Order: sequence, then structure tokens, then C-alpha cells
Amino acid sequence: HRVALSKEESMVAWLALLHHCASCRLSAAECQLKADCLMGKQLLTHMRSCKAHATCTYPCCKQTMQLVQHYGACKVRCLADRW
Repeated sequence: HRVALSKEESMVAWLALLHHCASCRLSAAECQLKADCLMGKQLLTHMRSCKAHATCTYPCCKQTMQLVQHYGACKVRCLADRW
């Protein structure tokens, strides 16, 4: 069973999953993260060609783009210290 995470912990975990998905070459059946890895790979594939991030209705696209943009531009590095 899963432990409830704080908002920041949840964001760090999401970024960590996406980082894994970006480099994982295993199938969903072979990867230890199974369906989570597959979903992350599908999201990343979508995001590479999405032109409507601000209004996109693809699951998690808009929120993930906002998080990735914040992470890349953050001067405080609020999430990087927890990575």
C-alpha cells in the first residue's frame, strides 16, 4: 500500500518517474514500474509533439509541462535538492 506524499514529494516522484521513462528501453512487461512506465512513455511521446500545452486535455500534459518548465527555470531549485 502507498504512503500519502506531500505536494512537493509528489512532484519530485513524478519528475523521477518521467526521468526513468525517458531513458527506459524495456517493455512494460519487463520494466519493474510496469504500467506507470508505459503511461509515462506515452505522455512523453505526446508532449514532444503537443502544441497546445496550456489547453491540452491529454491526461497530465498541461500539469506536467508546467512542472517541467518550472523545474527548468526555478532559481531556488526547490525540487532539485530533493531529487
